[in-house]
Amino acid sequence: MSHATILIVEDEAIVAADLASKLKQLGYDVVGLAAEGEEAIALARRLRPQLVLMDISLQGLMDGIAVAGVLHDDDDIPVVYLTAHSDGATLARAKLTGPFGYILKPFEERELATQIELALYKYETDRQLRQQREWLQVTLTSIGDAVIATDATGQINFINLAAQTLTGWTTEEAVGLPVQHLMRLVDEQTGAPIEEPVSRVLQSGHAEALANDAALVTRDGRLVPIEDSVAPIRDATGQLIGADLVFHDVTEKRHAATAICQANDRYELVLSGSETGIWDWDVPQNKVVFSPQWKAMRGMTEDDVSDSEDEWSRAIHPDDAPRVMAAVQAHFAGETPVFSEEYRV
Repeated sequence: MSHATILIVEDEAIVAADLASKLKQLGYDVVGLAAEGEEAIALARRLRPQLVLMDISLQGLMDGIAVAGVLHDDDDIPVVYLTAHSDGATLARAKLTGPFGYILKPFEERELATQIELALYKYETDRQLRQQREWLQVTLTSIGDAVIATDATGQINFINLAAQTLTGWTTEEAVGLPVQHLMRLVDEQTGAPIEEPVSRVLQSGHAEALANDAALVTRDGRLVPIEDSVAPIRDATGQLIGADLVFHDVTEKRHAATAICQANDRYELVLSGSETGIWDWDVPQNKVVFSPQWKAMRGMTEDDVSDSEDEWSRAIHPDDAPRVMAAVQAHFAGETPVFSEEYRV
């Protein structure tokens, strides 16, 4: 049995006093009594009880259902109804306030204690779930990648800020739409349409990545090159309940790749057109590229390929090799800013 704090809202003083006595015998801490709706709201906000036992018929302008609605929506204080009203219309109104229990008078102490404990447990469980959802929502909203989540039919039920910025659709506009409305994809090079991957993932149940050269057609018609991945969302039983689409703008990455390719092309042009023997050593990968003139000096044909440092070191005349290799090691050790040596091949 917990020692929870409880506020009693009951307009009959004798009933309220009897209920308070029973609760204290059960080990609960009764922090206050209220007979009117406005008074109940004020006490609840000041005392912050862990639970409110609420009668529906109250003095004043607000009945218990109206009070419970305020406490549920504005103050996140759980309510258990303790009332003699059981008609369908009253129950229908009461359910809209999200109560954590509904006890009909007259009641037994065992039933009262059971309903209170169940209500406290359910509220704490719901609170933890809400915190987890809020944490997840904040995390997904604040990350740099665009995220769109769908249900099992492919309808959007979440879109974070990055995805809104990229697609041009707001949360209010996007939620409930088929994902195809937002994820219009084309081949960046040809303009040919590309099938968005969410539908395939929902059918196959397996994650997949978007093809290369894919571009997103934004709401205002711009083409944004993207990379993305789609993964199925499953519940605790393994049932497929949706898909999670994560993507990001790779415009700068594509520009960088193009620049590297252009630089490599210019480098190859320099190698092929130079009358000087050139070798380029990628030390971390231990790969060496030789110009045609170098190969000619070594008596190699254009078809002879070697990508190892050994090809260069083997070319050094044995009498010069110790001095040259010592200079190489001194350069790697930072003792000399530039490796520059004359030697025979």
